[in-house]
Amino acid sequence: MNSNFFKKFFEYIIFSLAILLAFLLIFERYLQLPELVNWLGHFHPVILHFPIVLIFVTIIQYWRGDKYISLYIGFTTLFTIISAMTGLILSLDGGAKGQLILTHQWMGIGCAFLMVCWYLINEKPNFSKIYIKMIHGGLMVLVVVTGHFGGMITHGKDFLTYGKGEEKDEISMPDDPILYTHIVQPILDKKCVSCHNENKSKGELLLTGFEGLVKGGESGSVINQEDVEASELLHRLLLPTDDEDHMPPEEEDQLSPDELQVLRSWVELGANDTLKYSQLNTEDPLYVIVQSKIKAQQTKQWKDLPEVSDDKIADLSSDYCHIMRIYNQSNALQVLVFPNADYSPKMIEDLKPIAKNIIELDVNNLPLGEKELKTINSFSNIERLNMSNTPIDDAIFRQLGVMEKLAFLQVYSTKLGEGSIEQLLSFPNLKELYLYNTGISAAKIAEMAAKKNDLVIMSESMEAQTFKSVLPPPTLAPEKSLFRDPFYIKLEHPLADINFNYTADGSDPTSDSPLIKNSLLIDKSFTLKYFASKEGWDPSTIDSVVFIKSSRIPDKYTLGNPPNSKYTGYGKSLLFDLKRGPQDDLTSDAWMAFREQAFVLNCEFDQGIALKKIILSSLVNTDPYLFPPSSIRIMGGNDLQHLKLLGSMKPKPLKKRKRRQFAPYTIELNSKTPVKYLKIVAEPLYKIPLWHQGKGERGWFFIDEVVFVE
Repeated sequence: MNSNFFKKFFEYIIFSLAILLAFLLIFERYLQLPELVNWLGHFHPVILHFPIVLIFVTIIQYWRGDKYISLYIGFTTLFTIISAMTGLILSLDGGAKGQLILTHQWMGIGCAFLMVCWYLINEKPNFSKIYIKMIHGGLMVLVVVTGHFGGMITHGKDFLTYGKGEEKDEISMPDDPILYTHIVQPILDKKCVSCHNENKSKGELLLTGFEGLVKGGESGSVINQEDVEASELLHRLLLPTDDEDHMPPEEEDQLSPDELQVLRSWVELGANDTLKYSQLNTEDPLYVIVQSKIKAQQTKQWKDLPEVSDDKIADLSSDYCHIMRIYNQSNALQVLVFPNADYSPKMIEDLKPIAKNIIELDVNNLPLGEKELKTINSFSNIERLNMSNTPIDDAIFRQLGVMEKLAFLQVYSTKLGEGSIEQLLSFPNLKELYLYNTGISAAKIAEMAAKKNDLVIMSESMEAQTFKSVLPPPTLAPEKSLFRDPFYIKLEHPLADINFNYTADGSDPTSDSPLIKNSLLIDKSFTLKYFASKEGWDPSTIDSVVFIKSSRIPDKYTLGNPPNSKYTGYGKSLLFDLKRGPQDDLTSDAWMAFREQAFVLNCEFDQGIALKKIILSSLVNTDPYLFPPSSIRIMGGNDLQHLKLLGSMKPKPLKKRKRRQFAPYTIELNSKTPVKYLKIVAEPLYKIPLWHQGKGERGWFFIDEVVFVE
């Protein structure tokens, strides 16, 4: 009797849940489920694994004649219905349904009702086995296909497609990318679209295209251009990762600092889909990030070029031939050859040792002939070539042959005629062609454009694009900025006949500023600004260095607190070795860092010292949480137990992100009385401000030097 009771009870549960599932399915568009019921739907990813396994195990045990098969079928049916029901409830809480979710949903419900059918048939032992086989075949197919669609919903359409993962990372980046298309949308695709797509639009927010981003979701627009910080998009991204409203969810791949900066800057700049890289201010953090992406792509594009050493580049360079790497450490080279009285075709022939490395070649204004073009023809990887204002004609131009990789060609103000048209059209990758002031008529140029519609031909009087001819900045020798004894510096440059203009008062130098001819004596603290100039070149960017003269070091000194175990440097002596820590290597032995505890330095002098100021050399970089300290205090006196405050400062709080840069903190002292004891305390930032993704956390204080100035 008890056995029959439980069997009936079990049947009632199965049939009740099946009826409830059918009810939810029929009336889902009209339902407004309680919050508790919606929450139960979140268990679908946990429950769904049970019926997947149970269905296959139950089918196997059925054909093995297991005596408990009725129990197996009952439990499997129950879990399959519960899984389908929680999945349906979860889909009701996820916004509009796409085709993937609908397909996954119907197949999952199909599994549930097939199990109910099997449960019913199993109670009728005389039922034909052919129907059992059909149900089993249907169940196995549905389980596999339902799982396939479930994987695509969770991880994207291409997740289960072989080879697609690698293709996703290959984003074609033009020389002048559109910020939304080439930078912003790929970030959204990678980190956000898995939850905000046509098939799974959480909060009714669709992030697969610009229109959906602008439209927003159920709570309205996610972009607020008037108050960037109030933009729902940024607000959710910058919340602490353990906040339930933080996006992406804590268990998902989070946005990097650069990706957050891209979205922030893009919103600040108007959040439109037409803004280009070339329209950005070069000082904008977004410009730097996009530039690095372009460089990375082009460096990857040129990864198979032969290795070329700096010594080889230096050997082939001269006053009239400038060779430089297009990007740092890249084997792709840019070559500019300048006209001069001693020019001969040998200047081009001498470039043959780096023939496969030349990507950009500018021979503008040179008296080119057949010999030079034959040589240039051997530079097989050239992508950009400028031969404007030269005497080349159709016969000379034929020596160039078909340059397979040539994408940009300037031949304006030359003797090229219609005999070169066929050759110009034969360059397979040519995208930009400058033909102003040549022998090719406007009608023929129009015919060329019609034959090759992906070729942009510039034929009107206009300023054509030119290769960059900005001088690289000079280098400083020796490279040191902290010193005790006077020393001389020199500015060095790979080109000859370079002028170095400078200022020592902090103002920007001009062409009228004094020149450093041989060397410059450094015997006091000041800021040196300088640039390089040469006739025929654009001057280099202005560079600067702050020289700081250290008067003394303590006779004895100890750290009041140990540095963080990750960044201990080589010990306390690094504070007085007059060596700057490298900006790009925080793990260098030249740095020590504090976060949980304050930086405390206790100093003792055998004889009293009267200091004017103390300088702490530090580093700021907000993305890895390197912030100015919240406060710096200097105590001193001749009685170790009764030190008085001699000076203090509170560095100005940062209100926006700062790129990596040295940060010296100067504390003026208000006592002229010599002291034997000094105590320096720098408190790391207690709470990172709200505008930063690390808001509320402690900041890092990095230090590489302490300078005493008498």
